[in-house]
Amino acid sequence: MSTIDETIPPPRIRTIGSSVTALIDGEDHDEFLDFRERMLRALDPSGPQETALAEIVVAGGWRLGRIPVLEARILTASDSTVADLSQLSLYELRLTRVVNQERAALSQLQAARRTRPVVQFFQR
Repeated sequence: MSTIDETIPPPRIRTIGSSVTALIDGEDHDEFLDFRERMLRALDPSGPQETALAEIVVAGGWRLGRIPVLEARILTASDSTVADLSQLSLYELRLTRVVNQERAALSQLQAARRTRPVVQFFQR
């Protein structure tokens, strides 16, 4: 079973918007900001609840994008095992589930907001 490699620096923790995202070695902060901006524009959150859900979807999407890199690291490491790859696969499944659940919750909030009747204060 593999052990922690002390030569790999710890992740850099960045607070971005209302989320905290860890960038691992090789990830570019500006690239993440661009990804976040494009995702938030596409998700179109309104208000704090929708924004919080959208931030979870963004962070999860970023983490899912790491999976191929982490998989390659496992496959090329001399001390990796099948268990390491299985653990990464389990992480990917769980993360995908969370992203899908939060995306569905966001969609429900947005649908409810868009179908909410507009209150008119003045009648003619």
